[in-house]
Amino acid sequence: MSKAKERRGKKKSAARRRAAEHSSGYSTSVLKMPEGWSFFEMKEGIKSIDIIPFKAKDSNPFASAGEEYYERTFWIYRKIGAEEKSYCAIGKTFGKKDPIQDWKAEQADNPDADPVVLKALVPKERQLFIVHDHSDPGKLKLWEVSHHTFGKLLDSRVDNSTEESGWEFFYCADEDGMTLRCTFEENTGGSFKFVECTAIDFLPRGELAPELANHGQCLDDLLVEKSYKDMKNIFLCVSEDDGEDDDVEGDGGSTVEEDDEPVAETNNVKKEEKESPKKEKAKKESKPGPEEGYPLAEDFGLSRGDSVTYKGEKCTILKVSKDGTSLTLENETTEEIEGGVGPEEVYKGGEEKEPAKKEKPKKETAKKEKKGATEADNDEEWSF
Repeated sequence: MSKAKERRGKKKSAARRRAAEHSSGYSTSVLKMPEGWSFFEMKEGIKSIDIIPFKAKDSNPFASAGEEYYERTFWIYRKIGAEEKSYCAIGKTFGKKDPIQDWKAEQADNPDADPVVLKALVPKERQLFIVHDHSDPGKLKLWEVSHHTFGKLLDSRVDNSTEESGWEFFYCADEDGMTLRCTFEENTGGSFKFVECTAIDFLPRGELAPELANHGQCLDDLLVEKSYKDMKNIFLCVSEDDGEDDDVEGDGGSTVEEDDEPVAETNNVKKEEKESPKKEKAKKESKPGPEEGYPLAEDFGLSRGDSVTYKGEKCTILKVSKDGTSLTLENETTEEIEGGVGPEEVYKGGEEKEPAKKEKPKKETAKKEKKGATEADNDEEWSF
C-alpha cells in the first residue's frame, strides 16, 4: 500500500472515530454515556421504537426503588459558566441544596435584577429513555429529550387511553409491551426551529429479546451530579486556585458575596458612571417619550406575567420597561426570549384582534382646545 493510501486510511479512521465518540456523548456534562452506546436523534419522519425498562432507584422522582420503569425525569440549567455548558439542576434533580437557586433568591430582592437573566436560570425539564430503534436493530441508545417535545404527548396518550387498550404497559419487557410508532415533524417558534413528536401509535410487540431486556443499565445512575461547591464555582466562573471557602453548604442562607457580582454587570455600572451629562441628555432626546405619542403597556391593560400572542406564538411578559413603551417576552413553546417589543404588537389572552387605540394625552387635548382662544380666556382657563 502506498503512503498516500495509508495516510488517507488513517485520516478516515480518525474522522470516523471522532464522529462515533462525539455522537456517543462521552464528554457530556449532564450524562455518563455507557460504553458502546450512542444517542437516539429525533429527525423528521416516522420511527418505530421500543422504550426499554430498567430497575429504578430511590432517587427517581416518579418510581419506587426496584420498580420496573421507563424514564428518568431531570432538570438542567443551560449555558452555565465560562464554557456555557448544560448541567443538572442539583436542587430539582437530586433534592440537594442548589447555589444557583440561592443566588436567584438573593436577586429577587434586587429591584435592578434583570428578569431575562433570572428567567434563563429556571431549570428546564428533560427526560431520559433507553430506546431500541427498529431502523438500527439490536442496538440500544439513550434518548435525552425535552418533556414538551415528546413526553407530554406520551403522557396524554396514556392518560386518555382505556384500560382495555393496555397502553400503559407499553414499556414492559414481556408480551404486554408495545412498539411506539412516532411521527416527528419540524416546527418553528419565532426564529428557532425544532423537531417534536406530533403523533404516537401503540402497536403490539411481543416479548423483548433477552439481549435488549437484560442491558444492566439504570437511568438514575447516568446523570452527572455536581457538588454544591463545584456547581457554585462553575456558575460564578471561579477556579479551584481562587481560594474558595470549602464550607459552602452553610445553613440555607445566601451563598453569594457582594464581591461575587457578574463582571458584565459591574462593567455596565462603571460605563454608566463615566458617561457625561451631555451624553445622558442626548440619550433622553434621541427617542420621544410616552407623552409624545408612544403607546404604553397600560393603555392595552398589559403587565408583567400576562399571557399574550406575538407573531402567532403564545408568550409570557417577563418585563415591562420603566417608561411602559416596550416589553420583554418569553416564547412559551421554545423558551426563547425577545426584547424591545411594542405593546401594540401583542394581543392579550391569545386573541389576535386589533388592540384598542390609545387615547391622546390630556395635555395634547387641552392644547388643541386652547387654540383660537383669547389670552384672557386662556388665563381664566388655567387659573384653576
